[in-house]
Amino acid sequence: MLDTTPRPGLANPHQGTWRQPHSAPQPSSAFWVVAQTHPQAERWASTELARRGYRTYLPLLAVQRRDRATHRMMHTVLVPLFPGYLFVDLSPADPWSPVRNAPGVAALLMMGGRPNQVPKGLVEAIQAGDESRRSVNAPASNWAPGTPCKLVAGAFDGHDAVVTKLLARGVRVAVLCFGALQEISVPQHWLEVR
Repeated sequence: MLDTTPRPGLANPHQGTWRQPHSAPQPSSAFWVVAQTHPQAERWASTELARRGYRTYLPLLAVQRRDRATHRMMHTVLVPLFPGYLFVDLSPADPWSPVRNAPGVAALLMMGGRPNQVPKGLVEAIQAGDESRRSVNAPASNWAPGTPCKLVAGAFDGHDAVVTKLLARGVRVAVLCFGALQEISVPQHWLEVR
């Protein structure tokens, strides 16, 4: 006769190792973390993480590139807004080692032995500009949340950034530095359209 007593851990093969596919993250306790990818592997890492049941966000930016064969032709292509990085939605109960070990992922940005949480609302501010970044001809003077830019002065000169909030005397931007997505305030004249 077969043993029909339930055994802990066998009823759910994904328990403790992998996240249940298609499970919706809990909005009240979920948070975003930043995953560093291998060079030019952002889309591959995003696909592999989605296959494992994790929700990801890869912000893209439309740019003009020359055709390889006909140099006079230009094509609009979507490139990652933050090359080498993507965002992963986790909850405290989710295991994060499968994220770190997924194909295409080089590392998670960590702090104190745990994945560093992106401050609340920062990813949402970047998501707000998704539609405007899909167009190459974005207006230069409109610093709406989600607008891609480059810092041209100050300590972060040359860093790629995204506008998150307009202030009375300047702009708040998100910059990937020091192993985390940081939000800083800068004057508008320190920004250049990307």
